[in-house]
Amino acid sequence: MSEKIMDNVKKLNKELYLIECKNWVISQGRGTSAAGQTLELLLNKKLDSIPLADKYGIEIKSRSLHSDYPLHLFCATFDNRPLEIQRLFDIGAYTCKNDSDFKAFNTSVSAVCYKTIRWNKYKINVDYNEEKVKLLIYKPSANIPYSEMSWSFYELENRLNHKLKYMVLVSVLRDIKNDNVYFKYIKPKFYKLRGFREFLKLVETGEICVTFKINQFKSGERKGQILDRGTSFDININSLEKLFEEINLDKIN
Repeated sequence: MSEKIMDNVKKLNKELYLIECKNWVISQGRGTSAAGQTLELLLNKKLDSIPLADKYGIEIKSRSLHSDYPLHLFCATFDNRPLEIQRLFDIGAYTCKNDSDFKAFNTSVSAVCYKTIRWNKYKINVDYNEEKVKLLIYKPSANIPYSEMSWSFYELENRLNHKLKYMVLVSVLRDIKNDNVYFKYIKPKFYKLRGFREFLKLVETGEICVTFKINQFKSGERKGQILDRGTSFDININSLEKLFEEINLDKIN
């Protein structure tokens, strides 16, 4: 690591230690992302959705201490042509269980096997010849899968290197008192990205999956239009060290 990034790791680690010393802090966010939002605000970072590392060139992630859910890496929509998310919604959206007036396409897809949603089957494919990660859609009426929706290796490698070259993962404890949610941030671990080849391999083995969150606006001027909440690449938490190398803080302090 360069001297600059080592200094940045030490600086951020000190800031996280000061937050840990605060013990329990009241939530400043909402929903499933509240812990991450609160942590970023405690670090004086403005909430945003830009595809760059959060602070000092380091991406900040948080997760419940004993959670086994996949870890969100980054968001990236199809880049082969415009309006592919709309096309995917038109092909695969299903009626919402709790509101039959609206549709959604919320699912995770991997490269290990096809996932059936309604009558279509979906699978991720890493195509080294075309240098693309593709979404394969197998329709019952077709002999071969539809494969026109994709992400270029170029785009994915850029996202990975700009956002996740260095990362810190902070464990979170959660409690509720007097109808208020509180968080405690502990045990930060710093990581360095191993490389793009490792990323592609984990996509191939299904250890990294793609999660789609496509809904519809249910009110207002845009009622009925699609609401794209982000297409994300997520990694199995047990595979984290196949993609990242943990940084030994004792060697840089």
